[in-house]
Amino acid sequence: MLIFLLTVLAFAEPDVSVTLSSDGHYTVRIIPEYSWSSAEMAVQGGETADLGPARKDVPLTVDGWTENRSVMRITLAAAGIDGVGRTWMMEVEPFRVPASTPPLTPKPKPWPFGGR
Repeated sequence: MLIFLLTVLAFAEPDVSVTLSSDGHYTVRIIPEYSWSSAEMAVQGGETADLGPARKDVPLTVDGWTENRSVMRITLAAAGIDGVGRTWMMEVEPFRVPASTPPLTPKPKPWPFGGR
């Protein structure tokens, strides 16, 4: 049991969240659980993005475009500062946002009692 607990802590998965707009633009936000010297990430099996070095609990963001509107499949490979490499494959349900900012000014309403 102790060995299992140590293994889980040693390979802690980073906190990953995704926002997806209606036009297909996505932003992946990663908060590492440990520092790494270099890392790469692929979204939906597409092009690989180089993330470079990262420190523990300092967020990283990656932007891109996708045609897929469902669950985002993310593959993250990192080389730790201790020389040990780790790979995570995860499916993240994106938070959907509108493609453009909705107007915040109220529209004038018609006068309800005939003509003015």
